Amino acid sequence: MRAASPVLDSPGCTAAAAAARPLRPANRFGNAFALNWSSPCAAAYVRSVAHQFSAELRADLLKLDAVSPGSEWHGDNARFVAALSRALEATGRTVWVSLSWSIDPASAAAFVPFANSWRTSDDVECYCDVLESWPAVRRRFAQARPWLRYSCEAGGSDRACDGSRGLRTFARRSRRRLSDPWTRPGHVP
Repeated sequence: MRAASPVLDSPGCTAAAAAARPLRPANRFGNAFALNWSSPCAAAYVRSVAHQFSAELRADLLKLDAVSPGSEWHGDNARFVAALSRALEATGRTVWVSLSWSIDPASAAAFVPFANSWRTSDDVECYCDVLESWPAVRRRFAQARPWLRYSCEAGGSDRACDGSRGLRTFARRSRRRLSDPWTRPGHVP
């Protein structure tokens, strides 16, 4: 969006008016700017983004990449994720919100209520030792461990476990079949 672009249904608001000053990146890639949450234009901007994805593009899935804390970045996108999630829900369209990458488990409480899924590790296809050796596989399990308390079976978030969105849409038997090969001790599929 260009700086002078008007924000949907918000006379006087532009993308520039929604941005924090001085301009600062909102993610590791530097392709988005932090919002000025004290300006009503920031909330209006988030609502317009939600409208674009839900009403105009009719998206069923929205992946937010380079979310922090995590993603090798020092920023904090928790407020944006919460605002966007609420704005998407207000559109009436069910949109699966996925957060990526290496989300910091210390920030889970800020993200879990507002996302259906979150990636807790680096890219699998990074051409490194991600899953090519047993020590790498063990690291993946160690990375997942802090997130287990947010799983549906542990009473995870309503959003991730909601019958219309989460794994609860699978019959219990089907979920068991999907997970059994990976959860039986000593079993390698």
